[in-house]
Amino acid sequence: MPLLYSGRAPHGVNPATWDDEKRENARRFKSNQSPVLVATNAFGMGIDKPNIRWVVNYGMPQSIEDYYQQVGRAGRDRREARCILILSEYDEARDRALLSEDSTLESMRSSTAISPQARDDVTRALYFHLESFQGVEPETRALMDVVDQLELTGGRRDVEIPRPSDGPQEQALARLIRLGVVDDYYIPRERSLAVTTGEVTTERVVDQLRSYVERSQPGRSRTLMDQLGDQRGLPLRSVIENCGRALISFVYETVERSRRRSVREMWLASRDAATTSGAETPERLFRSRILDYLSEGDVSPILERLSTEPNFQFDKWRVLFDDLHDDATAQEWRGTTARLLTSDPTNTGLLLARAVAEGMTSNRDLEEVISNIGAAFTSGYGRFGLTESDLTAIGQWLLMWAAERDDDLLATIEVAVDRAGFKGSSPALDAARVQPEPNPSIVINHWYEGLHAASIGLVELSRHDERSSGGDQQATVPSDAPNAQFEQRDHEQGATSDA
Repeated sequence: MPLLYSGRAPHGVNPATWDDEKRENARRFKSNQSPVLVATNAFGMGIDKPNIRWVVNYGMPQSIEDYYQQVGRAGRDRREARCILILSEYDEARDRALLSEDSTLESMRSSTAISPQARDDVTRALYFHLESFQGVEPETRALMDVVDQLELTGGRRDVEIPRPSDGPQEQALARLIRLGVVDDYYIPRERSLAVTTGEVTTERVVDQLRSYVERSQPGRSRTLMDQLGDQRGLPLRSVIENCGRALISFVYETVERSRRRSVREMWLASRDAATTSGAETPERLFRSRILDYLSEGDVSPILERLSTEPNFQFDKWRVLFDDLHDDATAQEWRGTTARLLTSDPTNTGLLLARAVAEGMTSNRDLEEVISNIGAAFTSGYGRFGLTESDLTAIGQWLLMWAAERDDDLLATIEVAVDRAGFKGSSPALDAARVQPEPNPSIVINHWYEGLHAASIGLVELSRHDERSSGGDQQATVPSDAPNAQFEQRDHEQGATSDA
């Protein structure tokens, strides 16, 4: 029987003796007296044992970075070692919907699949994610509870408030520091917090919020401050509440979405390898996805610089997109944009780049193309203040770009821009919009060569008359589009896949 190591005593083990037992198990493993140890991630990350030959992850880590750190325990003596990830998935469509860009915390909370007992890796990961993010309004109420305990006078003063063992006070205080309401705090006793309030004014709170957002995401502050509105003349408590809610909303739009994006990228890399039917072996494909994500090639500093510019300018991104010609470059782009999006998940340029790169790879996931384009349009409007004309120009370029490549990609882009509210016109989109099916993906049989001379400058598509073509030859993107589906796991058999 393998040795065990975990923070809490496993089922059936006496909690009173567990601390001594787990220390002994760790000692035996480190001294090579036992070849196998089943442990939690926390213990595994602390291992610096040179002769580990196998690392087996039973369950998907929360991010590619986490996985890379965990498998880094193996082969430190530079001899061959093997790393295996066991991915458990019971409903690919459900997991994709839960991790999609338009999924909300509220919709995830309503899913009965998300629970601590979930055997699916994605739903289990999202359970713990939801535990960490209780929602904007509950966290705003918790923040204001602390504000009321501080009994602010506008001047600098020292206050001591209770510190419940399971309360959110410290998180609230950290946010009040960002808003300039609190200067500092410390823990004088186990159940107390000693807080020093700042010299608080309406102007200071608003300025501190603006400065924090500008440091975190240049270009976002203008939109956020417009949404906040004029706070002059309001009571100080109301200003703190309004700015606190805006700050927490910003955290959710960045940190919360960033962590969810990390889970999504880990899931995509895992299932891509597990379901590959191409020439590459699952092991090589998985390794490539991980390394593309972590490597900083020539394109990385360029994309990073563009993504930090305060204003989104599509022309600059389009010049880069025009250089994407081969599969190897597209895979590098996919990995780089995936990594950068975990830090800035609502960046319009990065989302478009992620979609374009995904569409260019040989093992592409067309659902990912649609998801990232939709998110790019949403963030372009909400974060960067792009106009309908700006978004229409982006939609026009995407359609033309896809038309120059292949039918499946063109149909995918048509669906993506139509869902995103694109107001332009193309023969394929016009045909799709009159179909009774709510999600049609129509590929016209063949098209004229050259660019259409109309306003949107697209490749003109045309249908053959049925009488001349010998029947209806209309092609569609099927529900099992290439590389977009994951084989159904037989959860009654407990089947898993390793990559």
